[in-house]
Amino acid sequence: MRKTNSEIAEYVYELHENMEDTNLWCRIMQYEYYELEELKLDDIDAERFWFEEDIVDEYSKLKSEAPPIICYYDNECDNYGIIDGVHRYEAKKLKFENLPYDSEKEVISAWVGKPETVNFDNECENDDEEYDDEEYDDGAFESRIVNFSKFNKSR
Repeated sequence: MRKTNSEIAEYVYELHENMEDTNLWCRIMQYEYYELEELKLDDIDAERFWFEEDIVDEYSKLKSEAPPIICYYDNECDNYGIIDGVHRYEAKKLKFENLPYDSEKEVISAWVGKPETVNFDNECENDDEEYDDEEYDDGAFESRIVNFSKFNKSR
């Protein structure tokens, strides 16, 4: 299944309440198209992201699967980077924490920006910053609050 960057942006903004992260919009628009894939958790680099444990806990309690994350493939590092969905990624990892390791089963659904569709006309700065607890803007966090009632449905 394939979606345009505009469809992915709409999807992401529907997941979050009061989303005002313009950097996120710019990162989504860097790719013209995204394809839905199953990615191994081991193939995703999320080490540089700060996340709120309460949100991870909420996602891990969902009765249904959390919505797919948004990623891109990083050729230099030979892994996937997260554009949106670090809490969903961490919740998925948490579900496997106490189970025997099986990399083939430890996967997550992701919309992946296709490298052949990089949008060079995108005038946004690529501002992938790590979050530092002391520098983290509480207002930015509040804009990323998720409406879990949309997803908490039985399978």
